[in-house]
Amino acid sequence: MAIAIIDDLGAIIVIALFYGAKVQWLFLGTGAVIYLLLWACNYFKVKFGALQIVLSFLLWYAIFNSGIEASITGVLVAFVMPINMLPKIEKLIHSTVNFVILPLFALANTAILIPVNIIQSLSSSISMGVVFGLVFGKPIGIFLFSRLLVGLKIARLPGNTNWNGILGMGTLAGIGFTMSIFTTTLAYTSNGYRDIAKIAILLSMVASLVISWIYFGFLGKKAVAAITTEHDERKVAPNIAIS
Repeated sequence: MAIAIIDDLGAIIVIALFYGAKVQWLFLGTGAVIYLLLWACNYFKVKFGALQIVLSFLLWYAIFNSGIEASITGVLVAFVMPINMLPKIEKLIHSTVNFVILPLFALANTAILIPVNIIQSLSSSISMGVVFGLVFGKPIGIFLFSRLLVGLKIARLPGNTNWNGILGMGTLAGIGFTMSIFTTTLAYTSNGYRDIAKIAILLSMVASLVISWIYFGFLGKKAVAAITTEHDERKVAPNIAIS
């Protein structure tokens, strides 16, 4: 779940930096001032309420008109929310986000027209780039970056985790498709290119799911076999009395 969240945050940052319009510095500066006010509310422990909600909407309006993709606002606001309020906010918005906003977001960005020559379309450079990026690029990137962080002593593997599990977790990252499709709608102006990319994203999602299923199924059997073998060895081993 942490990888999925960080992956989406990375996508939002990429969208904000590379898929915005011409920067309107007045609105961007206004957004910076509003964001400082949100930080001040958190710093001075102002009770969360209408003030922060109004400032958050004003920040979204400023960012939206600044030429930067407004979806970055959600990330910015999340960083200034009081930690003790996060469980209450999460509980408050859980049903609305999961059963209204996310389905609408997915449906609005997933509308696809299946081309007649779908096989030929899937052999295009666009679809091949999407498939290789999601199915192979994500697990390789997550695995190598994790090894780098652990090797540099910046991070460490959690308990009961090994590198085989990290590689499998990377394959799961290819399942997420909402931000990939959202990025596609911004990256391509041609509806034909968008549809090809969307089809490739959905196929990559299915491929990643199947690969993850097979991989963890095989990994799970090996783990169970190892535990069983260890248990049998302990059971058979003679007792040694130490005087």
